[in-house]
Amino acid sequence: MRVDHVPCGDFANESERIAVERLKAELGRVTEAGRWLLLSNVPHAVTTQAVPDDIDIIAIGPSGLHIIEVEHWDRSYI
Repeated sequence: MRVDHVPCGDFANESERIAVERLKAELGRVTEAGRWLLLSNVPHAVTTQAVPDDIDIIAIGPSGLHIIEVEHWDRSYI
């Protein structure tokens, strides 16, 4: 299966980079025909005056559109 990644902004932390790499690897192992598009760090704001938040990952593929929030839990957080 083909998996393409389009970065729409810089990764906020290492957890997001690892999540995209893991998704690319796992989806690439799927044997069904199709294509996945991964968009990372997509800016999103409710109004034009608001400071946009980032959507961590949007995955678009044969099963639809999936919004993925990546949590950053490291030793200092725990």
